[in-house]
Amino acid sequence: MSLRLVVLTANYPRHAALVSCLEIAGHSTYTVVYPKPQYPDGVYWECVTQPEQKIFGKCWITSPMTVYHGGPLFSRRLLNEIRESDAIVVFGAPYIRGDDFELLDERGALNLHAGIAPEYRGSACNFWAEYDGHPELVGAQVQQLCARLDSGEILQEVRPPIVFDPDPFVRGMRAVQLGIKAMVHQLEIPPDQWKPIRPNDPAKTIRYSRKADLTPEILAEYMARLK
Repeated sequence: MSLRLVVLTANYPRHAALVSCLEIAGHSTYTVVYPKPQYPDGVYWECVTQPEQKIFGKCWITSPMTVYHGGPLFSRRLLNEIRESDAIVVFGAPYIRGDDFELLDERGALNLHAGIAPEYRGSACNFWAEYDGHPELVGAQVQQLCARLDSGEILQEVRPPIVFDPDPFVRGMRAVQLGIKAMVHQLEIPPDQWKPIRPNDPAKTIRYSRKADLTPEILAEYMARLK
């Protein structure tokens, strides 16, 4: 089954890998890319980039796309793409805000969450699961997009076995790789057959993290633990 997809994502190798895998599965894509800056300098970020490059390689988005530089998200062209699409896929798209969710919700958008909710929601969820001593909560989910961050219905869930990926940085990227495969699989299921696999109960949240929480002091403390 070939679908016409709109993908809202960013520009790191893992994001490009999602688009590539969707196209390999036979779908056509129109992608909106948020150009995130290069990773900061430092030992921690080197440990992030190395497994990302090893697992995903140097992926490039070659299909039709728009680079988002701010302002209104839904231009006339993107509105047309969304209305004519069969499905919408979201992964790492911080530019979706406010009223944008209403249209995407109406279209049944799917969100790839790099983390395990409801336990971990927000930014860098798999890092915080490791930091808090919960490596068993490193993973990824396919959710229905929700205006409340990472709170949509959980349709697919994957967790890389700790015994196979003892390195936490490799395990985090492996979780994303498995999540991409889960997203491809979810799109093979007709929307009227989508069913939650377990509740996404916010009362069970361990940590709701924000980008600003990932301070140099936190990263230095975490890296010191790994020595």
